[in-house]
Amino acid sequence: MEKRDNDDINDANDTNTNTTNPTNTNNNNTNPTTNTTANNNTPNNSRLTVALAGCGRVARKHAKAWNQLPDLYQPVALIDQSKEACRSLNQEFGLGLAESDFYTDVASLFAARAGVKTKPDVVALTTPSGTHYSLAKTALEHGSHVFVEKPMTLDLEEARELKNLAQTTHRKIAVGHIYRFFPLVDIIREDIAAGVYGRILAADVVVHWGHDQAYYDSAAWRGTWQQDGGALMNQTVHALDLMVWLLGLKPASVQGTISRLTHVMEAEDYGAALLKMSDGSVCRVEGTTSTPESQHEASFYISTEKAQIRAGLRSGKPYVQVLDNDGKKTGHYWRRTLAVMRQNGFKRQLQAYLNPHTGIYWDLAQAISADRHPRADVNSGLEAVENVLAIYQSALLGGAPVALPLSDFSLREMESYTFE
Repeated sequence: MEKRDNDDINDANDTNTNTTNPTNTNNNNTNPTTNTTANNNTPNNSRLTVALAGCGRVARKHAKAWNQLPDLYQPVALIDQSKEACRSLNQEFGLGLAESDFYTDVASLFAARAGVKTKPDVVALTTPSGTHYSLAKTALEHGSHVFVEKPMTLDLEEARELKNLAQTTHRKIAVGHIYRFFPLVDIIREDIAAGVYGRILAADVVVHWGHDQAYYDSAAWRGTWQQDGGALMNQTVHALDLMVWLLGLKPASVQGTISRLTHVMEAEDYGAALLKMSDGSVCRVEGTTSTPESQHEASFYISTEKAQIRAGLRSGKPYVQVLDNDGKKTGHYWRRTLAVMRQNGFKRQLQAYLNPHTGIYWDLAQAISADRHPRADVNSGLEAVENVLAIYQSALLGGAPVALPLSDFSLREMESYTFE
């Protein structure tokens, strides 16, 4: 299949942002693209209005999704301390916004739109992870739904507070767990849940998402315990979320370790863990940014009574192989995936494959309309944060087992960790 339009799928908060202000992002991508489905800024009650906080590289995935879903979304505001970053995104994707639609922070957006102007239906956050809680809280309190890039927060108590606030305000939170939106994974998950392959024995998640030192040097917040975390919280959380979702099981306990192998940074560039699942099976996790940048890979392996399941992304291209115990291929997943894509609208499914944010935005619109949970909802966001924080807590305790659910833990507590 066609290569994805980006190879930084695991780097969701990929902006150059000064942590002195939650929405200070600087865009370094100024290459223009031709937009054939540009939005105009004429109010349309049939569309959800959306404001975006953070106009860096990842913001382009959001803008592309809006242009691919012109009947569902209407951008009404961009938020960034750099007005030039707002202008660049606006021009590049033909969003049709005026200078008066650019804001320096989320609070200013809601202050300006109180009274005469209506609030946005959705606020999307692509700012550093450490800012997600405060910005999402502000949006929810003003009655907007939230699309937040992973991880939802860096603090378990804050994640639980957002869950409670979303329930109280009857608003939706969609989390950027993009792997859930590949058509292929639905079919694999259904087969596992139906017991097609028998009992799960073990699982393996490996994320090799290399970055050079310049990546961490590009912004002061990158690789810090306060705002970002390392290879586990930033790059591996996607894959671990998908594995837990595929298995349909929750971790009961975790043992983890972290290292800083090749980078100058606060947090880890390598992490590994063993997760004892609720049914007694074991899931091994490894995540690192100390591998070659040209060889990005996220791989998944599930051993069952009747088959061995291997799938993943390698340099932007997906692969899947399921072999029964005799070594014969089974599952016919590519054929079944194409059939499902045709049945559910091939163009939209292809767009979601090439740009998963399109799938997330489509699902969020359906969830709002039908008053249901988004596929990657606040509960999945909370659980993903909890699972990764459990690995960090175990590392902080010298690799001792940590039982889940956790009481409370924050990534900021890792500031006391000493790398050997």
